[in-house]
Amino acid sequence: MSQLRLLWGTTRWSALLGFLLGGGLSAREILGRKWVLEFQAGAPSSAREKFMAITQSAWIEGFGFAAIGFVFALLALGLARMQRDRSGSRFALNFACLAGGFFLWIRFARLGEEALPFLLPHELVLLNVVAILGGGLVCAIAAWLIRRLANRWIPDRWNGLLDKLRRRRGVPTSVQYTSIGLLMLAFATTVGDFSLSPLSGNIVYPELRARGEPGGPNVVFVTIDTLRADHLGCYGYDRNTSPFIDRLAEQGTLFKDASAPAAWTKPSTGTLLTGLYPSRHGALYHGSKLQIPQGEQTLAEGFQERGYVTAGFVSNPNIKQVFDFDRGFDLFFDSPVKDTVTLAGIRGTLFGQVLMRLLRHQFNWKYENDVRAMNSRVIPWLEKNAHQKFFLYVHYIDPHIPYSPPARYRDEFARDHGLIAFNERKESVGIDRYDAEIRYVDEGLGEFVDAIKRIGIWENTLFLITSDHGEEFFEHGVLGHGYSLYQGVIHVPLIFRGPGVPAGVVVESPVQNVDLAATLLDLADPEGLLEFGDGRSFAQAFTDSQWSTPSNYFLENEFGKDGTHQRAFVLNGVRAGPWKLVLTEENAFFPPSNPRFGREALYNLATDPAEAHNRILDEDQHVLVKELLGRLRRHAEFLTEAGFRDIEPAALSPDIQASLNALGY
Repeated sequence: MSQLRLLWGTTRWSALLGFLLGGGLSAREILGRKWVLEFQAGAPSSAREKFMAITQSAWIEGFGFAAIGFVFALLALGLARMQRDRSGSRFALNFACLAGGFFLWIRFARLGEEALPFLLPHELVLLNVVAILGGGLVCAIAAWLIRRLANRWIPDRWNGLLDKLRRRRGVPTSVQYTSIGLLMLAFATTVGDFSLSPLSGNIVYPELRARGEPGGPNVVFVTIDTLRADHLGCYGYDRNTSPFIDRLAEQGTLFKDASAPAAWTKPSTGTLLTGLYPSRHGALYHGSKLQIPQGEQTLAEGFQERGYVTAGFVSNPNIKQVFDFDRGFDLFFDSPVKDTVTLAGIRGTLFGQVLMRLLRHQFNWKYENDVRAMNSRVIPWLEKNAHQKFFLYVHYIDPHIPYSPPARYRDEFARDHGLIAFNERKESVGIDRYDAEIRYVDEGLGEFVDAIKRIGIWENTLFLITSDHGEEFFEHGVLGHGYSLYQGVIHVPLIFRGPGVPAGVVVESPVQNVDLAATLLDLADPEGLLEFGDGRSFAQAFTDSQWSTPSNYFLENEFGKDGTHQRAFVLNGVRAGPWKLVLTEENAFFPPSNPRFGREALYNLATDPAEAHNRILDEDQHVLVKELLGRLRRHAEFLTEAGFRDIEPAALSPDIQASLNALGY
């Protein structure tokens, strides 16, 4: 058999296998699914969209398997030439060993990602090559052993089996070429819809019409996703992550102790844009929509009512238009975080899974919406609409995981940590990458402000920076967010600059982001507005050095490990001065039923900012705990009666009640 025939035959068979597998597996998966794309709500995907997804998945799988088969066939032929044995059996053995090593590595690649996260591209290539060759060597040794043992103990049966395989007829040629034809037909009918990006061409923004003549300034509300306060220079961090934000803080007012209401994007941003606690606005889980109680408004609607033009630009799929986060915005830009049928198809195919394991690339919304990409969309809108009063909301995704800053920033913050792996590497290298991301978004934010200055409206613009939540780096056993209510994920930056905001002021008293909507409207509206939603304006804090928080702040968090288990992490908390009480109903990582972890925690943030000492059992705090529990229970009852809940908050759960009773509460 000629080498070209071996190469063509292997590639053809690989393509057929991939095409048939891709079509069958994707049909089984997609037909049983409500939506083809990720982060969806509302009406299910249409039959056409499902057909496109199945068809694209089939030919993506076919071409992917063909590419893998072609590469391994070339390598197998090269090895056979080096071995000076160009027989078909030698080629087949080489091919089987290479393919076996490859799929053995794919099977265990997740372990490699756990052990060695945050590799540079060339390091990842080297790891993949070494692992595949190592897997191939294991397969070659296994094949040699099997052959030796078979020849020694069952030579007759073994040789007979080989003879049968050699004489065995393959699939008829007509079937093979019919399948190839179907593959090409599938490609031809759907290649026009092939799209690896939700963005297409230049966007021409309309000139929006003002509803009146607002007396207040322009308002720019910037949320920097996943930004914990203590990684900024103006909050005491020792690395130069935020020179621009630090200068902005010097020109305005910094709130030293600001808290997010929840530990992940959807509920927390819902609160930013409504002034309502998560259980009141309803956006509690992945897939849930923003639901505004009758008689309440969103922040954007509040500005519309005052005559402002409103626009929102977001880069996190949890707050897309499909979840009704566009309510009140004249223009809402969420294109960078929309999914495509092609991306969904790649993620759902075996070939796509192989690529994701080898490249550590997710083929989703995370890669086309960094700060500079967002600026390229926001600034043209600003230039076209700067002549009228506007409320502009911008949500930057950096420094959200996967922590992939440009090389210049990555290299600037990289430190030599030696030979470390697993969680130690995740923490150390993860912090370096995270800090580099902060520096990147800091420079991008500076470019955005430079554009506002160039347009000539900076001095009449109220500018606000905050975050939806922070990030944990194993301070309490986990990496990421959504899993707890510790300060690493709850303590967020809060900086104002602009008309009505004094320069160089630092407010020490605690504030919470549920009050931001009321405060912005208060500052922007000459007549003032003290309350909005569940929040109350803290604008007095800008001018009154004796101001202190007049109320409690409540925390609630319900987060899922995946789309099928939405309540894997369920916690409620209350903050009063330096004291924070947290009740845990569910925690998939640290089960509260285990006495080592428990359901209740009390911390004094003034003396224990790291939350290392749980004071719940201190007898001298008994009265305080009872008081905080009473406040938390009353708030939980309010949420149950007035909010969008079908399950009681953690503060009212029977398990927590029983646990508190056992502690004497």
